[in-house]
Amino acid sequence: MYLTIILASLPAAFLYNLYGALLRAIGRANAALMVLAAAVTVNVALDYCFVARFQLGIAGAAWATAASQAISAVLCILYLRRKAPELIFARADCRMDGELLKQTAHFSFVTALHQSSLYTGKLLVQGAVNTGGTGMISAYTATTRIEGFANSFGDSGSAATSVLVAQNRGAGKEERVKESFRSSLFLMLAMGLAMTLIMYVSASTSVGFMLGTRSGAAFENARGYLKLVALFYTLCFTGSTFAGYFNGIGKVCVPVPRCDEPHRAVSRPLVAAGRQNGPPRRRAGNRPRLGAGQRAVDLCQMEDGEKAESSRT
Repeated sequence: MYLTIILASLPAAFLYNLYGALLRAIGRANAALMVLAAAVTVNVALDYCFVARFQLGIAGAAWATAASQAISAVLCILYLRRKAPELIFARADCRMDGELLKQTAHFSFVTALHQSSLYTGKLLVQGAVNTGGTGMISAYTATTRIEGFANSFGDSGSAATSVLVAQNRGAGKEERVKESFRSSLFLMLAMGLAMTLIMYVSASTSVGFMLGTRSGAAFENARGYLKLVALFYTLCFTGSTFAGYFNGIGKVCVPVPRCDEPHRAVSRPLVAAGRQNGPPRRRAGNRPRLGAGQRAVDLCQMEDGEKAESSRT
């Protein structure tokens, strides 16, 4: 029931993503943020009404999500119609441009592959996690929720870097492109260090909140994982900055084969299993592999960045 309603509402989600991206592309990020805030508020309010008051269950949650997406799409369209009507899709736009279609399809395919890699990895990993018992399942679920919150800052920074670099490159301001990248990299490094400290110190509290207990195998596995992975957030955020830079200059293929999402998705159950079942030496061996893998991603992206820079000069 939930999937049926959500899939039926995909056109609304498509319109919101399209016009939200347009708002950010023309420098109206504040407007996109306000629309997102309104959608979240509506979603929470409708969740309460449909699920808690009207007792619609999982269908109510789906309808609340669909309605919030539709409202956000309408708000974006109304804003653009008033501030930038030339960006609204019209009948005159219904014509074939083969070269533009080819370029759009190329960017869309690569971007979709990049963004879906994490979720594809999670689908494959979930089957292995499910065989480890309730303790491993609970630990995996809790840590992915907490880490998803932490990684959202890196994803947002990557998107902001992409928009900023693309705007300046499109305007022919190459010095601003370099300055934007350096500033983004500095901010993301600082954010990565802060996130490392926060996640490491609050591991017990956050896991206890998610699991509802501070004892048992699930708690120990989840806390150990968060403390381990927190050490590498600086490298993760660095990779996100490079991914945003390459997306901004149009080299969307560069981050895909070297992106860190599949590495992290596959590493999660290996680390959890090693901590729960493996001998001490084997468990400790997972730590350098996590850091070395992320470091290799960053070094490869730095190398590609130098090549891209030299090719322009």
